[in-house]
Amino acid sequence: MADLLCAELTAKNLTTDSLTWWAVFDPQTLEALPDFAGALEVDFYGKIQPKSAHGTARLRNRSGSKRAIMEALCKSFRDRVDSRFLIRRLGICANNTEIDCGALQIDMLADYDLSPNFWSKAEDICLGVNDGYFKGREAVLGYYAQKLENAKKLTRLVMEKWADHKDVKGKTEAEMFGAGYVKGTDMHTPIIEVAEDMKSAKALWQFQAADTRVTAKGPLSVWKIGYMAADLVEEDGEWKIKNLLYALDIDHPCAEPWTEASKYQDDPEYAAFAIPEPVPNVKAEVYKSYSVDRPYQEPPRMPEPYATLAETFSYGI
Repeated sequence: MADLLCAELTAKNLTTDSLTWWAVFDPQTLEALPDFAGALEVDFYGKIQPKSAHGTARLRNRSGSKRAIMEALCKSFRDRVDSRFLIRRLGICANNTEIDCGALQIDMLADYDLSPNFWSKAEDICLGVNDGYFKGREAVLGYYAQKLENAKKLTRLVMEKWADHKDVKGKTEAEMFGAGYVKGTDMHTPIIEVAEDMKSAKALWQFQAADTRVTAKGPLSVWKIGYMAADLVEEDGEWKIKNLLYALDIDHPCAEPWTEASKYQDDPEYAAFAIPEPVPNVKAEVYKSYSVDRPYQEPPRMPEPYATLAETFSYGI
């Protein structure tokens, strides 16, 4: 059923932000579970059955992706339905559908609820940023956990500051989650090299991002331009990230020359929006952002033909 719904969304070029489902259970469930003591109801024919269930699965971003929809639906369903129940009728509805205006690209540094699923199960995974490395599974997942808490805090601050705004008034924190921040990332010029043993791969991209959020300087749009590099490993038939390097070359407010210091200064009115970023557990100068006095800096090393991951260089430590 969900497969058909996803196919219909694709055929009509639609995306959705949430899906509602409902389930009606078979009276024979009570024969299979004679000790059942939960809520009951009477069906159209006067038979007693477990009380019907329903729920709403909310997507992190608008999507028509079968994978995103199935993951959200299955989680919502499992959270609310006893797996022992026999189902007589099941319905699914896509809510708030809109024409798909373009592809969604996951930001591996900010999509805290999706990104961890793309990492290897290994304990020695590594995330590199300009000022150091998040080395080890605990540190990498800790990075995403803090980014999630930062997003929740930003949402609360936006709701407090603009409490009387029509788009905020009467909304819950869950409904407003993500307010105060938007980022679009264009990744291009990919260079991908697959190992001879087909068990790993290396990849390098350039990216350009427009990052807009409420900061300690007030609402601000910033250009973020640089390189993304990854060591990938094959696990259970899927490619997973072993090491990821995010080398930020340009980090400067829009509409300002990169060769000049920014005119934007901290604004006391927005002091509460000074939210600290996660700190690497291994400090190092991995990559230095552009400035007029920075010497020439080589970009991350390009992937080269190789036999096995153990025999080539690493984008982590």
